[in-house]
Amino acid sequence: MSDKPVDIDICVATYKRPDLLKKLLDSLLKQECGQHLTLRIIVVDNDRESSARDVVEAYQARSPMEIVYDIEPEQNISLARNRAMSHARGDYIAFIDDDEIAAQDWIGNLLDTAQGLGADVVFGPVLPLYTEDMPDWIIKGRFFERPRYDTGTEMAHGGTGNVFLNRGLLVNLDNLFLYEFGLTGGGDTEFFMRVCESGARMLWCDSAIVYEHIPVERMTISWLVRRAYRGGQAGKRLFCRKMSRRRIILWHIEKVAVLSLSILVLPVGCLLGRARLVRVLQRIAICAGQLAGRERFLFYEYGSPST
Repeated sequence: MSDKPVDIDICVATYKRPDLLKKLLDSLLKQECGQHLTLRIIVVDNDRESSARDVVEAYQARSPMEIVYDIEPEQNISLARNRAMSHARGDYIAFIDDDEIAAQDWIGNLLDTAQGLGADVVFGPVLPLYTEDMPDWIIKGRFFERPRYDTGTEMAHGGTGNVFLNRGLLVNLDNLFLYEFGLTGGGDTEFFMRVCESGARMLWCDSAIVYEHIPVERMTISWLVRRAYRGGQAGKRLFCRKMSRRRIILWHIEKVAVLSLSILVLPVGCLLGRARLVRVLQRIAICAGQLAGRERFLFYEYGSPST
């Protein structure tokens, strides 16, 4: 890590998770930082009732770091992320989710990769933290394990669960996180796709680890299938936008074929155990989401238009 003074803003968008937010803030206050590194935490509460205020104010009173608290009253994750970035004034911005905790060397490893490899954006792994009563089929199916890559691997897109970016990138973007993805999800992927298209160098750092709490309510077939459906919808909205009409038709034919095959093998999945069955159901849900990705069929993960 360079000895040149560096200011980093860590952005957190939160919504009605006070207990998990405490654990996140504890982990951020334990970051290993040299004297040349200044960290600042920005928490944006996406609850108009300001449910995170008491938690943040308690940490503000005793934290050696500056902690900024603000409220985004409209329930929309894109607006919350944009409001957090509006407070940023450092050299770099990091994002981490409110249900995660960071390893002590997290921010240092992100900075090392950004400076050492000349990256504009650095993504890192998000590893699952399970409860003690986690079902065996969840472990076997590895449903919450995300892909990992060698440090230095070039990335075309990514999410805000564990990311570090040069704040100067924002000057060249017409829009930050888009409003239309603020309830459905997928806005972070869309944002970093545009960042990549602008010419930014986006790399992976496999040693910059954060851990995500996996609650019991997610360890169900229905939750996993709904999440797969949402992922299919987001994928269509993101990756079909610039396709030609002919390519879109071919893409739909391909998805219909995959959906038909998945339905055919569903009885086999039933015989191979719950983990295999859920994998087949997820594939069916992804295809259904891709094919039904019209406005009236959108799955709203972060609220609904009526709230």
